[in-house]
Amino acid sequence: MRMPVILFSHGLGGNRHGPTFLERHWRARGYVTVFLQHPGSDDSVWRAAAPAERRAALLAAATPAQLVHRMRDVVAVLDALASWQTTHEHRPLSERVDLSRIGMAGHSFGALTTQAVAGQHAPPAIPGTWPDPRIKSALVLSPSTPRIRPAAEAFGRVAIPWMLMTGTHDGSPIGLPPDRLGVFPALPPGRKYELVLHEAEHSVFADTALPGEKLPRNLQHQRAILALAMAFWDSTLKADPAAQAWLDGAGRSQRGRDGMRTLRIGDVEITSIIERDGPWRKPESMFPAYDAAVAAEHLRTMEPEVFDPESGRMVITYQTFVVRTPKHTILVDTCTGEDKGYPAPMDFDKTPWLAGFKAAGLSFDKIDYVFCTHLHIDHCGWNTVLRDGRWVPTFPNAKYVFHKREYDYWEAATKRGDNPPGQVWNMNCLPIVEAGQALLVDDDYALDDTITLTPTPGHSPCHCCVNIFSKGQRAVVTGDMMHHALQCREPEWSTIFDIDAKQAAASRRGFLSSVAETDTLILPIHFPTPTVGRIKADGDRFDWRYVR
Repeated sequence: MRMPVILFSHGLGGNRHGPTFLERHWRARGYVTVFLQHPGSDDSVWRAAAPAERRAALLAAATPAQLVHRMRDVVAVLDALASWQTTHEHRPLSERVDLSRIGMAGHSFGALTTQAVAGQHAPPAIPGTWPDPRIKSALVLSPSTPRIRPAAEAFGRVAIPWMLMTGTHDGSPIGLPPDRLGVFPALPPGRKYELVLHEAEHSVFADTALPGEKLPRNLQHQRAILALAMAFWDSTLKADPAAQAWLDGAGRSQRGRDGMRTLRIGDVEITSIIERDGPWRKPESMFPAYDAAVAAEHLRTMEPEVFDPESGRMVITYQTFVVRTPKHTILVDTCTGEDKGYPAPMDFDKTPWLAGFKAAGLSFDKIDYVFCTHLHIDHCGWNTVLRDGRWVPTFPNAKYVFHKREYDYWEAATKRGDNPPGQVWNMNCLPIVEAGQALLVDDDYALDDTITLTPTPGHSPCHCCVNIFSKGQRAVVTGDMMHHALQCREPEWSTIFDIDAKQAAASRRGFLSSVAETDTLILPIHFPTPTVGRIKADGDRFDWRYVR
């Protein structure tokens, strides 16, 4: 299958090896990526200079002549790609690229390069025919208006889709004050977009911060960049109507606050309520079998949302899934809850869950069922709330579905004084049974034709996944059957929290084998937004891919 092509032009003093978070993401989503290197304005201009002389070396390379060289580099690469279509030695590449679908992207000086080849009106002093008609859309990261002519004159003839991205603190590393926000108003109407990231500096589009930058890097910025850029490419290079609708605003109403995009399978609607999100644990402290070299190779090709390279931590989400069927409103797993008195790190702010619950249009008395995949601290917390010194069911009209042997195990552990569970069972589970609202069930329990269980023991004694069926489609809430996408690549990497590591690995491999290469939608509790994904087979391993 032939794939669209994205060319990327680096910034002043950069090289073709970054930003890797964009390259990995685009390549994983079905694009051929070509990252250019521009001699004369790449990292060679400053690497040999003394530290005190590097800024001057960069300034000397930021010239109109170098911009022209960069523009010619783009043309040369496009010409080479075209010529390779007829040569045998380049057949492995030529058979995969679709040169009728080319996008151009760049950051900083690379943004100027992108603007110049993708529609900015070139002054007579710049030789050549511009824009290059082979480029069908442009992603401009840290755009700039020209210094010597009006923006309306420079950009008023842009005829292809443009997406501009910048930040409120997107300055110039070499001290030349840019006008980042002057480009968008000068563009003609028709498929032109702009993203402005609050408190984002120039390096928000790079893999690491630049010297002298002061604001902390925000993981949500990178997620927004990836999401909008992918929607833009899918819309303009793949003619994806869903991506276009999302860009135009129709998709925004389909998102829960801070949660996954609303998922519909048949007559069932599924969304999530997030309690906490962001970098959480380092994989070496989570997986006893962890191998740093193996993990590094896996992470290089994984979805970028799942790992924060700056902190070296996995991105872990705590969330509740809301399942609305024609008959019932159901919650699956209820996070950690409030007023439990847990020590760090579980003492984080719980108000986002309450805000998300309200934003989803829910009320406590309208929940019909609560399913707990297992009874660990972060999956049953909102089962109860503290009222007048007593723990009472949060959802007064709901039936709570616990696996009977899971409940019995933690009851016995609590009576022995084990920690875990400490007081988790006393606070979150016993009050439900005492109120007469618990359904203690076995492996084969089915609420109806829509909601059933699949046993996946090992993480806990009777851990279960929750199946959701409707009109021939299936989604599965997997609880803690896996905590991170690394466990798809390495199913034997059980966690320090698993009661039986070998059984957990066997359950994980068996489940992943059963759903790989199917249309089954997977909803892991701890995977960050966009949360929903599918499993691909890869020899004796598996690959996690988000459904976007």
